[in-house]
Amino acid sequence: MPCRALTVAVAIAAVAGAADAETAADHAAAERLIASGVEALQAGDPLAAIERLREAQRLDPASAEACRQLGAAYRRLGLLERARQEYQQALKLGRPRADVYQDLGVVEAEDSHFLRAAEYFEAGVRLDPSKADLRHNLGKAYQELARFDKAAGAFSEALRLNPADQESAAVLGNLLIMKGEMRRAEQVLRAALEGRPDHPGVCYRLGVALMKENRPAEAVGYLERAVRADPALSGAWLSLAGAARAAGDDKRSREAQARFQDLYRRNRDAETEANRRAREIDRAVPEHFRRGLALVNESRWEEAIREFRKILALQPDDAPTLLDVGRLYAAQGDATRAREFLEKALAANPAFAEPHIDLARLDRGLGRRPEAIRRLDRALALRPDLGEGWLLKGALLAESQRWSEAAPALEQAARLLPASPEPEQRLAEVYRRLGRAADAERAARRAAAKSAGGPAHGAGSTPAAAHPPGRP
Repeated sequence: MPCRALTVAVAIAAVAGAADAETAADHAAAERLIASGVEALQAGDPLAAIERLREAQRLDPASAEACRQLGAAYRRLGLLERARQEYQQALKLGRPRADVYQDLGVVEAEDSHFLRAAEYFEAGVRLDPSKADLRHNLGKAYQELARFDKAAGAFSEALRLNPADQESAAVLGNLLIMKGEMRRAEQVLRAALEGRPDHPGVCYRLGVALMKENRPAEAVGYLERAVRADPALSGAWLSLAGAARAAGDDKRSREAQARFQDLYRRNRDAETEANRRAREIDRAVPEHFRRGLALVNESRWEEAIREFRKILALQPDDAPTLLDVGRLYAAQGDATRAREFLEKALAANPAFAEPHIDLARLDRGLGRRPEAIRRLDRALALRPDLGEGWLLKGALLAESQRWSEAAPALEQAARLLPASPEPEQRLAEVYRRLGRAADAERAARRAAAKSAGGPAHGAGSTPAAAHPPGRP
């Protein structure tokens, strides 16, 4: 009996050791994927980064760093809600980190939630008071909240920690000028110019401070520096006109005033034109879209394309319209033009998942299954809730006889497309191939019950037929 107990204990220990080794291997693989994801992000390919980081998460669900880097990738694509979720998950999984609070604060600021941004930056500062960039971001959040005294304090701390931070110096100088503290503003701004004597923002604010101290001749010199460094700085031209006039240089004052008026006129004309185009878009685009959709419903593809291309004449980079035109060319069987417009839709909006699915359908039609699956992985990295993407991926994996991979994709499609019989139909076949007869029978029954309720969208090969144009 003691020998048997020893044998069982040894077997248990062996199993535990194998499990530990597998866990360690997964952790090491996840670390490599995280490093690869960071490299892809630094190379300007956030979609590749997302694919690798999501696989790292699958291998190591407790990795806070995978979440943080995923947040960075989603933020790069402008998917702020997804970025916010990943950063918050990083905080839950790991110890509190100042850099993650900073990441969250930046997301909230980009989403114009400045109070929440300030709270996150404050939390980061409490954890690491030595981070100058955190102080700078906190100052900007306070400024947006009109908490100018607190903003000045944050920018002062940023400068104390990093005296070369000229952006903080320029903003702090402006805040001090607003408070009437000209001497202190001058000290801050002069110190900042020791690192870069032609920084336009610092020179501009120093010129304004000197003007308010009735030192126009000195002000002219700094304002001249500002407009040489940034000729589009209209406020500096206006201040220069006033400083030159006060210094008795009427000729320079007239020249600066003329430059200011020219910039003002150009900006006004550009704004007027932008407003005119906006009104034209508001008037014409809905009408073109309505007519185009009516033509699609009548299968008059060529005429529908003409209507949608009228929208593109007004909005050349409108990704949903580019998608619509691509789908219409696909419906006509013109795969080349379809691909052209779908690629344009992705160029206009790299965070747009749907064009990847349509491109995957085109690749499938050409027998290019690996390319199609890669397209779908990119789409699902952006939008894991797209049931049609999971359905098409499952279908492609089944066509490649990768049954064990097809099953989870189709199960996800069935969850996301509860009214469609197609995921269940395909699952029934996949389960049969895997020898899961009982599961296959249940899937077939579910498919039959859903079919009785009427036709449902599936993973067909005609993109525009399966997806009439519209705003995704």
